[in-house]
Amino acid sequence: KVVGRPFPKFFNYEEVNRGDIPRGIPKIFKKLDGSLIIVCNYEKNLVVATRGSFTSSQAIKAEKLLRDNKELYNTIMSLENQFTYLFELIGPLNRIVVTYDKDKLVLLGVKVNYNGGEHNLEYYRELWKFVEVVEDYKMVWNENSIEELRKLNTQNEEGFVLKWEN
Repeated sequence: KVVGRPFPKFFNYEEVNRGDIPRGIPKIFKKLDGSLIIVCNYEKNLVVATRGSFTSSQAIKAEKLLRDNKELYNTIMSLENQFTYLFELIGPLNRIVVTYDKDKLVLLGVKVNYNGGEHNLEYYRELWKFVEVVEDYKMVWNENSIEELRKLNTQNEEGFVLKWEN
């Protein structure tokens, strides 16, 4: 039985052979600078972890933020073991590069546990008003798009995540 499905490993642009970059048009998201938090409801128990630990300070902080957001907590607990919710924990005490003024969880994705599919974030952006959803970018994709994104990257920002369907 699959309990949770995190994102697969991803790489920085400079770490990838240009021939390995998928063809097609990617979805573009703001890259947040914190810790990936993996959340699911397993047998009516809230499970919160980072990639490496169930007991890290980030996992503990994330669980507190989840429990304090009653609407988010109740929604997750009502959908037993159907989905994995992937958040970024950002905040002043979890600073890596970017400075944030308060601790919060930002929804990055929702994976379907039984098949690994991923839900469209637009659904959550529209209906889940009780949690922030990662910012996405719309642009016409062409051979100059990477350079255009680099120009958009400003101080105190981490960059962008590009996600291809394949």
